[in-house]
Amino acid sequence: MTSKTYIKIAIALAILSVICLTISMNLSKKKNIDPAKESALVREMVSKHQILLTHHADFKEHTSLEGASAFLIEYDHKRYAVTARHLIGSDGGVEPEIKATELSRYFDKWLLYPRVPVHEATDTVRVSRPGLDYSRLSRDILMLQIDSGAYDIQPLKVNFVMPEKGDKLYIIGCPYSEPDCHQNVYEITYTDFFIKTSQLVCTMKDKFTVRGFSGAPVVDRNGEVVGVLTSGGEYENQMIVAATSIREIQTMK
Repeated sequence: MTSKTYIKIAIALAILSVICLTISMNLSKKKNIDPAKESALVREMVSKHQILLTHHADFKEHTSLEGASAFLIEYDHKRYAVTARHLIGSDGGVEPEIKATELSRYFDKWLLYPRVPVHEATDTVRVSRPGLDYSRLSRDILMLQIDSGAYDIQPLKVNFVMPEKGDKLYIIGCPYSEPDCHQNVYEITYTDFFIKTSQLVCTMKDKFTVRGFSGAPVVDRNGEVVGVLTSGGEYENQMIVAATSIREIQTMK
């Protein structure tokens, strides 16, 4: 071998050793994360800012949508509301079901606000008449344009990077059994991904009833949204929840 070849091999081995060391350090750090510290940022954010919203929506020739969950995001330099698509059907009390592609046709009025409003003028978010293209939407998620305004509601940043199995995630939600609830934080663990439905599957740390949680945000330890809660229940003595990946908003333009 020439001296240049030896130099190239030495450089390659040096780079590889640095990569391996970095991976090893990252894995070590991940194993030693204090659960309390891991959730601290999310809990602090929830204690300082209102994030969780609920619905009141009226539609022409259809019954209204009341309750369930929604939230705001900051995406592509704009603010949008996000919720679960199945809420504009019987699961949300809307009869007959409205197809997303026909939402503009039947739209009348759609308001989003905290379960326990504090200042109606700044707490209430008005959804604009739908103008997004939903023709490519096939998952259980719905992004909505909102009227401009000085809303006292914290929009979430989106994270399109998939979590790793075993990662701790957090639902920001409220059960119907707590009428005075502003918003709570529930820890879950990411276990699998269903490609067919683009859903993150997670196990609950503590059992709780997810009725009313449809459309709630699922965030990572940095408080960035990774999914929209769509379903949950008990399976083989384990409480499971599913959330549509936030990456699916990219299908709506």
